[in-house]
Amino acid sequence: MNTISYNSAISACEKGRAWTWALELLRHMEVRRISADSITLTAAIGALGHGQQWQRSLTLFDALCSLSREPQGMVLGSIVSSCR
Repeated sequence: MNTISYNSAISACEKGRAWTWALELLRHMEVRRISADSITLTAAIGALGHGQQWQRSLTLFDALCSLSREPQGMVLGSIVSSCR
């Protein structure tokens, strides 16, 4: 599997509101030394937002900020919704 495959799977987790699976897939990526990109992290943050996992969302947001200069509005919306 590669980053694109994981991105698809994590995006499916976001749509299915399966935040625990999204985190598990991120762990698998780390173990297999597959780099997460902004798409990976954005989808995972979205999944965490659905699960109201604000602390975990912020951790991934930090990682996302180190990858890209300016986070997209959708990501910020997910972060805010996870804090409610």
